[in-house]
Parts: sequence; C-alpha cells; structure tokens
Amino acid sequence: MPTTCVSCGRVRDVNINLTNWQRHVNACKKRKSSKNYNNHTLTEFLIPKKPKTHQDNDFSKITKEIHVNNTVATTDISKENRINCNNAVEGFSENIAESLYSKNEGIDLKVVTEDTNPTDFSKITKEIHVNNTVATTDISKENRINCNNAVEGFSENIDESLYSKNEGIDLEVVTEDTNPTGEAFIDASNNNFCFEEYMPKTSNNDPALIPENVSSNQLSYFVELGPCQPNPLELEDKLFGLPKAKKTNIVSNGSGDWKNISRIIENHEILPDHLHSEISRSLFSKNLRLDLKLPLVLSANRQVAENRQVVKIIIDAIIYTARQNIALRGHDESRKSLNKGNFLELVDLLANYHAPLQIHLDKINAKSHNRLTFMSNVTQNTILDILKEQIRSSIINEIKMSKMFSIIIDTTTDVANLEQFTLIARYVFEGIIQEKLISLVTAEDGTGRGLFEVFCNISKKYDLNWKEQLYAQSYDGAASMQGEYSGLRTLIQLENPRAKYIWCFAHRLNLVIVDTADSSVHTRQFLGDLQALIGFMRARKRTSEFVKYQKLIYPTERIRRIKSFSTTRWTSHDRVIIVIFEKYKALYETLECLLKSTDRVTSSGAKNFLNVISSFDFVITMILLRKIFSITTPLSNYLQSKSVDFIEALRLINTSKEQLAKMRSDKKYEEMVKEAKQFANNHNLTEVDFKESRKRTKKILPGEKASDEVQSSSFDKYRCHTYFTVLDKVITSIQSRFNDSNNILKDFTLLSPERLRKLKNENQHLPQDSFADLVAWLPEIDINQLRNEYIIFSKSFDDLTSGIDLPTLLHCPESISSSESCEEEEKNITQDEQINMTKIGVSTILYTLSKYDLSAAFPNLYIAYKVLGTIPVTSASAERSFSKVKLIKTRLRSTMDQGRLESLMFLSCERDIKINYEETITLLGKSSDVLKKALLFK
Repeated sequence: MPTTCVSCGRVRDVNINLTNWQRHVNACKKRKSSKNYNNHTLTEFLIPKKPKTHQDNDFSKITKEIHVNNTVATTDISKENRINCNNAVEGFSENIAESLYSKNEGIDLKVVTEDTNPTDFSKITKEIHVNNTVATTDISKENRINCNNAVEGFSENIDESLYSKNEGIDLEVVTEDTNPTGEAFIDASNNNFCFEEYMPKTSNNDPALIPENVSSNQLSYFVELGPCQPNPLELEDKLFGLPKAKKTNIVSNGSGDWKNISRIIENHEILPDHLHSEISRSLFSKNLRLDLKLPLVLSANRQVAENRQVVKIIIDAIIYTARQNIALRGHDESRKSLNKGNFLELVDLLANYHAPLQIHLDKINAKSHNRLTFMSNVTQNTILDILKEQIRSSIINEIKMSKMFSIIIDTTTDVANLEQFTLIARYVFEGIIQEKLISLVTAEDGTGRGLFEVFCNISKKYDLNWKEQLYAQSYDGAASMQGEYSGLRTLIQLENPRAKYIWCFAHRLNLVIVDTADSSVHTRQFLGDLQALIGFMRARKRTSEFVKYQKLIYPTERIRRIKSFSTTRWTSHDRVIIVIFEKYKALYETLECLLKSTDRVTSSGAKNFLNVISSFDFVITMILLRKIFSITTPLSNYLQSKSVDFIEALRLINTSKEQLAKMRSDKKYEEMVKEAKQFANNHNLTEVDFKESRKRTKKILPGEKASDEVQSSSFDKYRCHTYFTVLDKVITSIQSRFNDSNNILKDFTLLSPERLRKLKNENQHLPQDSFADLVAWLPEIDINQLRNEYIIFSKSFDDLTSGIDLPTLLHCPESISSSESCEEEEKNITQDEQINMTKIGVSTILYTLSKYDLSAAFPNLYIAYKVLGTIPVTSASAERSFSKVKLIKTRLRSTMDQGRLESLMFLSCERDIKINYEETITLLGKSSDVLKKALLFK
C-alpha cells in the first residue's frame, strides 16, 4: 500500500491503521474524480466516425502501439511528419495514474493524433480505454511532440502508477489526417459540435455533465437518450426545472432515505414545480422548440406553448359538444354552480387528465376576475367561426378542383319562425361522390326571385363560378322552386342553360304513395281507421297497457310503439302497419282490456276499434298495403342516399315497377286472400272470410230473363275495385311522374355497367347517334374519341372492377333489401349477379378510373362519368340538414344567433373533414391583441 495519497498528497501517519488509511484514499479519490468529472466537456462523450479517405499526397497516419507484459510494439510513422509529443503525453499520463491506481482490470491506452491540417498539425486526441470507459484529451497546436520519445516516457509513467497491476497495458498512438483543409470538427471553447461527424460513445446523459448553454439540437439529443440515475453530488444543473424548483432539497441533494423513498417521490410528483417541469419537457418533446439563449423569450414562449395546449383541449370540447348536437352554455355558469353547462363541465372533466389545463383552471379559480380564460361565450363564437370557415374553405377548394358541381336547395321554418335557406353542393372529388353543406342562411323573401338573390349572394361571397361550372340543380316540387316562369330553376337556367333541373326522386315517389292511398274505398277507410286508432292509443294509460301486453305475449321481442303519421314522409305509414301486423295480438288484448274501463270514452272507443281491427276487410287491406310498401319503402330509402347515381335510380324505379306489375294477377290475389284467412285463423278472429252481401234482384220486365243478371261475390268485388285498382294506380303514377326523367339524357343509359357488359359479351355495335345528346350538352367532349374510349373501356371493365377494394364510405348503408314480395326476380339473373350489379355502379366506375389513374387515358369518358355522378337524384341532403337544425335549434335554444347556428351545423354535418388545430389556434390568436400575446410565439 503506498504511504502517500495520490489525490491530496498527504503522507500516511504511523498512527493511522491500514483500514482508516484506505478509507481516506478512497474518499479523496471519489471527491477528486467527481470534481474532474463535472468539468468534462461535451466533446468527451463523443468519438469521431471512421476517418474519410483522402488523396495519396495527404499525410495519412502515424501509429505506435506498445503492449506492456506480453506486448508487441508497432510503428507506422510517415517520414514527413515529425511531432514533438513530450509535454502532451507526460501530462496525460499523470492523469491516468491518478485516476486508475486502484484498478485491478486491464487498461487499454490509446493516444490518437489527428492531423487536421497538412501543414499545421493542429490536434492530438488521446483516448484511454479502461474496461468499457473512454476518456479523451485534446492537445493544442502549440504542443510539438516528438513521438519517438513520447511513447517511451508515456509507458514508463503508466508502469510506475500501476505497479500493482498484473494485466498488460495496450498503448497505441494514432495520428489521422481527417480534414485536409484545416477545419476542426470540435471547438472545445464553446462546446459546439457537429452531430453528423460524431457519434455518441455512451448513453450517459447525466444532467450534471450537460453544459449550461446548449443548442436546440443538443437538447433534443439528450432528450432522446431518456432518463438517467445520477448520484446526488452530480445533480447540479437541470434541463426543464424553474430556478425555484432547482433549489428544492430532493432536486439539489437527492435523498438517501430508502426506507421512505416511495413517499418522498410521491410527494415530489404532486408538487407544482414538478408539474411545471413535466409540462416544459412535454412541450419540448412535441417539437415546440424554444431558443434557450434568450431567457426572456424563453419564458414568454413557454407560457404561449402552455396556452396553446390548453386551447387545443378547449377546441376538442367545443367540437365534441357541437357534433353531439348538445348545448354548450348553461343557465348558471358561476363558480358555485352545480351545473355550469355541458361545455364547462366537460372542460372540468378533461382537466383531471390534463395537467396544463388543470393548472390553467386553478389560476382562474384563484382570482375573482380573469381577463383571459379561453372559455367565454365570445371566445366560443370566435372558435366556432374559425372552425366553420376552415371546413367551408376545404369544401370550396374541392369544388374548384373538381370544376363541375350541382346544387341542392331547400327551405324550412325553424322553431323561431325564421325561414332557413340551405345550400348543398354535389361534386366528384378523387373519384368519390360528395354532397357537402355550403351555407345556411335566413331568407327574408320566400319567392323564386328572393331565393335566387340569396343563391347569387352566396355564390359571389365564396367565389363559386355557377354560370359556367353548374351542371344540375335539384329541388322539391314547391312552386317557388320549379315554377316555369318565376321559379328558382327557371331563373338559374336563364343565366346557365345547361343547368339541368332534377325533381327530387324521393319526393315524387312520396306523391305516388299519396295517389295510391285515395285510389280505393277500402284503402281510404283503412288509413282513416288507422289514423284514428293512433290518436286513441296516444293516451298514457292506453300506451302502458299496450306495452304490458307486449311483454306478456312477446317476452323475447323488442317493445314497439305506434307512432303518428307524417304528412310529408309516407314511409311512416309503413312503420305503423308493420307494428300492427307484428303486434296484432297484443293490440287486440289491449282493446279488450280497455273495453272494461270505467271511462265511457275509453270503453266506447275500444269497442269501436275492436270491431274495426277484427274485420276481414281490415286484415286483407293491411296485408295488401304491406306488400306494396315492402317494395316502395326500400326504394325510397335508397333514393335518399348520397352515393346513388342517376342511372341506378332509374334502374331501381323500373325494377320496382316491374315487381308491382307482377303482383297484378289472379294468382297473386288468391295467394294474398289465402294469407289473410290464415292470419285471421291464427288470431282467432270471428271473420275469416269476406262477408257475403245480400243478393239484389231486379224486377223482371216483359221480355227479360233473370239469368241475364251478373252475380258478383265479395271476393270478386275486392279484386276488381280494390286490388287491381290500387296496383294500377301505383304503376300508372310511377310511369307518369318518372317518365320525364327517362328523357333527360338517354345517352347516359349507355354508361351503365349492364350496357358495358352487354357490349363486350354480345359483341354489339354502338348506335350511330350514340352520345349525340351528351356532346350537345357538353361541347368539350369529342364524340369520336368518346366512342373509341367507351369501346376500349368496356373490354377491360370486368378486369378493372373485379379486384378493386372499395372504400368504406363509397356507398351508403341503405340499400334495397330483399323482402317477401321482392324474392321473385328475373329468372336469368342469379342472386350473386344481383349483388354484383348493385355493388358496381357509376360511383364504382368513377373510383376505378381515379384509382388506376385512367382519367388521362380516357379523358372524354371520365368527363361523361364525372358529370353523371354530379347529377343529383334527390334533395334528401337538404332535408337531413334541416333535421340537424331541429336538433340544434330547439325550443330552449331558440334565440341562437344565425352565425353560431351555421357553425354548429358545419361541425355536425361535415364530420369527415379533419380540423387543423395549429391553424385554428393561430387564427384565434390573431383575432385580438390580448389573445395575440397569449397564443402567438415571439
């Protein structure tokens, strides 16, 4: 054991025993190594990459290698390079002897000399490998070293300091010319280094070793390394903590109380100082870089970044409440209120899981008056306006890129008796048919001229070139919309003649059902009795009785209620008929129970309705209308979908008309009568057949014979006066109301998938005048090129559509479902073919042309299909927007401002458009000077 301490120079006293002397030596070594360790520069943690190859005339390498104990010495020194290494190696060896005298492991010592200038040898880097640890030292230009003597002296010093070692020492001196231009990679004076030229040698990221001023890139490097576990003596400098936080005991000195360490750490984690540090680290990790060289800017930008995080959560809360169509404001939004409204209550809930928001709310609650909360009604309206314009801007840009669109317009009166005017645009973008909301405004004038002025103002405000790019328009059957002289469609066509008018298919089909309802005495009486029954069953006690018997008779089925008829949506009649048909026995038992009621009105009404629903005429008429509605209701639902195209709609209408025509036969009538009798027998009704009416004979006059009289039974009367009459009226009404649609553009029928397959399979030729009307409507299409493209595309149509993966939202989930009356299709079409034909339509072809980038190869055909997809079939999207208005502007929210209503409508209707939070927050910051200071970076 040495008698002199290498670290402090103290000589061992004779009174100090060996154990105490060993403790003293270890303490001095630890104190000095900790001191030296903290003074290391950032460059000591980096090693150079593999040196680059230079030209032959560069000074390449000087290599010396000495192995102590079983070593081999090698030398590769260029004659031109003579370096004086005496002073550098001598000082470096002393540091090694001090720090490694007590080691028992082997030491691998390297002295690396880098020639960074061919004429001025600038730098020599020494590296010592002790186990897996590396230490490096730079030698300045002034140190001129004689390598021949340096290695000998260096090895002697190491041998003296490690006299007790048994392992060998590997010493290597390497000089490399890595920069012939003389530029240094590392400047040790200001700790600037190049990450591209140096790689981290270890994963040590102790904060005590990080310089006081580091760049943004350097800070990112240490953040990516992750946390470390330093000892308390090394916790001198922190990255993200505030000055007050750095002075706390656990941060500055650490803790050695392992018995209570869990409690100490938990207490520290809930401190505000720790939360501030976590917020700073989180913001930095999310690329919100701050300039650390400017303390004032750092403090301001840190607060701005925190505010932007808070506002982002507030925007999420606003979007959530808007898309759920619930009110944001509350009746009492004070701090003491138990219910501050949906928005504020949601923000309080989110604050439990978001530290910056919780700190923001704590600051607000700590003051009686706050100028900046980001949650006032003014800020809400500002955020809603920004989100609305962001969504609308995205839609307008898609329309302008599409260069062709159609419009859907409708009006309605809201709960505040204001006339709401909605404008929907239909267009094709990236091969997908879109229907998007453009504007929702109030219309003071409900005439055709007034609606036209509103439309022109909206188009001018948002720069819509409707006079050139508008190809179709779809409205309902109101006189102000489709008037021939002063209607909206006429005024638009005066400015743009090729803007085709499409009367909403769904509205026309609804009128077909209206015509059917009054075509026969039996149907009129049935629907009248049904409406009276609905009114009778609306009472609370009667409804509860109906529900009770449903639970008793149908315990495993869902409870159904009889809803009121709608005067505009005749599909509601179908729903009522289905409920009565499926819950007939429960309804019958309910009326029998109400018959015993002590209330004379209830008892009398129950008796009358019991007689009505138990009659055979009621049962057979119910089954007849149910069969008709089973065809028209799925058709109506499909016609209201966004993705349905013009050709597909006409094909479905023709298919429904053919199915109704097949029902008009004696065989089908007999099957229906048989089904009605079976229904009556199953429910134990007294009438299981038609009532036989009394025969009325005429008085025989002279010359007449009684046998000439025609005796018609009730069976035949119902067939002639009700069954055939109703079906004839339905078929005739469909043909008359949809006949004009077939004559709009007959050339569009050639674009159907069925015609494409038929042209390929049967090798047919196109008609000579094919696409003539289409080219007259669209002059930009070349008719000869269109025919050639059509023929070529038809040959590869099946190959292109067979393996294509359709997007999730290409088709609406509503489709024509197969019902009992729709089971008999054409015999030459299998069920798989029907599904395939339903799946592949114009929207599929458009998506195929867009996915395979065939719009440039088939430009004329793509324009034809694009226009076909742009033509709207129905104005149901406008009706859906009015449904949203009723959900948003309720009786309790009737005083809502029109701008706020429009903003909520955009968020509720256009959910698929993504919100750019950063842009929203930036625009919010520009809306006022106060928000500018709080939300915009310096």
